[in-house]
Amino acid sequence: MSGARRGRKYKEWQSDQNGSAWKTQIRKDINFCIKPASTYEEFLLLMRDKGYEIKGETFEEGAAKYISFRPLDKERFVRGSARSLGKEYTKERIGERIERKRERKAVIPKKDYSARRLIDTSDEKFQNSPELQRWAAIENLKIAAQSYNEVGSLAELEYKIAAKTEAGKSAKQSVVELEHRIKDLAEIIKYTQQYKANRSYHIGYKKAKNPDAYFRRYESQIILYGGARRMLEQAGINLKGLNVDKLKAEYQELMKQKSELTSTYKDCEKEVRELKRKQENLNQYLGRTQPDPAQEQQTKKDTPNL
Repeated sequence: MSGARRGRKYKEWQSDQNGSAWKTQIRKDINFCIKPASTYEEFLLLMRDKGYEIKGETFEEGAAKYISFRPLDKERFVRGSARSLGKEYTKERIGERIERKRERKAVIPKKDYSARRLIDTSDEKFQNSPELQRWAAIENLKIAAQSYNEVGSLAELEYKIAAKTEAGKSAKQSVVELEHRIKDLAEIIKYTQQYKANRSYHIGYKKAKNPDAYFRRYESQIILYGGARRMLEQAGINLKGLNVDKLKAEYQELMKQKSELTSTYKDCEKEVRELKRKQENLNQYLGRTQPDPAQEQQTKKDTPNL
């Protein structure tokens, strides 16, 4: 091989090496600018701030198929294509990467400190570690601060606990009353269906030329009719106006009310538990001791009325 040819080969090799290093740097810069960018437009601004000239970046009709980047110290652009930079560096893929990053960030739940209990620092591991003590102190401050911010004041917190407790008791009592009405109505529906299903046998028995033979043949149906009629009369039901569909609709409405009230009292109980936890956190953080209910009741008994 001649010296001139070897020289050309070397220059081509050196150009490929330089081009590869150049593309690697562009990829690094694109990755770097994607991380803080909230939108595709923000990404473009960040790339331009890093010294890149950009063309073909839009998605509108008639726009170039590929986005292209050119560092200010280079003469030519490099396409953001699968062949040139790789499939992760097309303008479509860059936009998707930014959007996916934003979606992931959006679903990260905010840390709810008020849902936690204060850290007990009396354990030996805290006593022997100033670092752990500082960490626990900061965490407890966050827990107490968020609890306080959410409830307003201790007096307001106590009022909320009392109000929610009363609301829960009221809803639970209503559920109990509804359950009795639902049970009674279910019995009425059962006897109404039994009454209507067997009434024709009762009429047939009354009109039969041979009642004894008819009764023997349809004894169970006639007895069921008689039992259902007695139960409905004892319940004060007007037999002439019996409407099974209307009774079933009333039953469904009562079940709906029960479901709503059950949800209400369970929500109240859950909220009371959460409020009491916040109350305990604040009392503990402020060094206040809550009275023991049993001890408080005993004190009242032991204290004479003045």
